[in-house]
Amino acid sequence: MKITVSRHISVLQVAFIMLFVSYFIPDLAKSSTVVEQLLRYGSYVLFLYEGGKKSLESNQLLRFFLFEIFAMVISIFTRDFYWCIIITIILLISNQNMEWTFNTGFNVLLVSTTLVILACLIGVLPNLVTNRLNDTANRYAVGFYHSNVLPLCYMYLFLFRLVIKKFLSKKETFIWVLIGLCIYYLCKSRTSYACVLILSLMNIIAPLIHGKRILNFTRIIAQLSPVIASVFSLSITLQQGNYDVRMYAINEFFSGRYAIAYHYIRKFGIRAISFMSASEYAENQAVLDNGFLYTGIRYGLLFLLFYFFIFYKLGKLFKNNFLMLIVLIVLSIANMVDNDLYSYGFLPFLMLAFGEKASNKKT
Repeated sequence: MKITVSRHISVLQVAFIMLFVSYFIPDLAKSSTVVEQLLRYGSYVLFLYEGGKKSLESNQLLRFFLFEIFAMVISIFTRDFYWCIIITIILLISNQNMEWTFNTGFNVLLVSTTLVILACLIGVLPNLVTNRLNDTANRYAVGFYHSNVLPLCYMYLFLFRLVIKKFLSKKETFIWVLIGLCIYYLCKSRTSYACVLILSLMNIIAPLIHGKRILNFTRIIAQLSPVIASVFSLSITLQQGNYDVRMYAINEFFSGRYAIAYHYIRKFGIRAISFMSASEYAENQAVLDNGFLYTGIRYGLLFLLFYFFIFYKLGKLFKNNFLMLIVLIVLSIANMVDNDLYSYGFLPFLMLAFGEKASNKKT
């Protein structure tokens, strides 16, 4: 599966870039909500325009209109415009090759991250210092709102690069590991650098993996990884009130994430479909850094099926590529300690999963 980018920028690509940047802006130490919303709603208008145009050309305008109504109903019930945008994207990109999103996402993220670092160096953006639970070590945010954002940006750059190239040379891998070590020294983000190290090691091992049994086993684990991550996260969360020393140790290792989720569940409960608004969620004033727990608590357990389906489709797409299957597993691990399922890092994977032409190609 080669990654190609058209010489001509389409409306779809412009909309993708606008949406990608709109998700990036809130991660800055200083950000503009107005700019973020203009880009996000502007991208939706472009997606809507392209979707309507495509459906009109294929005589499926009524189908597109009905699905848009469904998307709006979902957004009203969840009180989140996110689902309206995502359903529109899914309708639009069917039967299209979405592999270009990784090249475009890589370039946009690289430029955006570089600009943030430069803005921090010249004093336009502050270099905030954050601390981990029960840890006094200074963790520098380098222009972002939290010290884990730059390492996550770097990790997603590495993920995108792996999907683009399918295999990296040892020299390039060493450079990625070395730069990652420098970022770890500044930001002290364990998970992001651990993911880079795991993928770097797998990049070296991958050419030696040829057996179908190993590939099939890895594919099954990759497809089930979000299910495993969700069950593990929820089970640990629900045991936080049992005063179990082991559960306390696990929660402390994950910087208190499960205790925060436990308090959310005690306050709001956990349902098949949740009608919690963004303002109600924000009242707790604590960030739930676990994409699967966030989905289950904020939107309801049924919405987890959407992400399970995405990993299932990606597992089928990458079934012949051991390294890409490891990328999916790492993606699940990363979202156990952060919530990127609704952000720029996951957007190319989501679009690749629903682009049917890409799904039918061999890797």
